[in-house]
Amino acid sequence: MQDKLTAPPEFDGPVRDRKCTDIIFTLAIIIMWITMTVVGISSVQQGDVRELLAPTDYEGNLCGFDDGYEDRGKLYYANNVGSGVCEKSCPSNDNST
Repeated sequence: MQDKLTAPPEFDGPVRDRKCTDIIFTLAIIIMWITMTVVGISSVQQGDVRELLAPTDYEGNLCGFDDGYEDRGKLYYANNVGSGVCEKSCPSNDNST
């Protein structure tokens, strides 16, 4: 059986030399929280949630919402670059067209 560890007689505990070391981090978190709250409130008041929910084609048109694109709610990616085209339905695998 092993002996218990004992502190040296001059040890007075960790309380004597303690200090707060996270003041800067706490202030940074509070500043970030306030900034994100302001950005969130501004986004709700001035933003358009459709831009988050609707696909956007290569010209910036919101598929299914913008004028002339109300009946085109799907986005078809024509290449690998990330640009797409608003379509009424997904294209088929038929090569006749």
